[in-house]
Amino acid sequence: MMMNCEKASTLASAAFDRKLSLAERIGVWAHWLMCAPCRAYRKQLLTIRRHMGRLGDEASTAAPMDDSAKARIRRRLREFESPSSND
Repeated sequence: MMMNCEKASTLASAAFDRKLSLAERIGVWAHWLMCAPCRAYRKQLLTIRRHMGRLGDEASTAAPMDDSAKARIRRRLREFESPSSND
């Protein structure tokens, strides 16, 4: 069965935080072969990551972010990835 766009976008984002399983990688790549909007989303994620890396290089003299702040940011990003059904 073909992976849907919601699952593919969730896995595309998750790939920045963890290594996807072989089955996940195969599924998302198969989806990207068939779905132009998800390929565009992946390209946007890669662009954001590249720019964030550049910002990291420029901000290397800034104080490091503590683990609790990182956890709050990750939690908020996950909320945007999977909005509640209260809309």
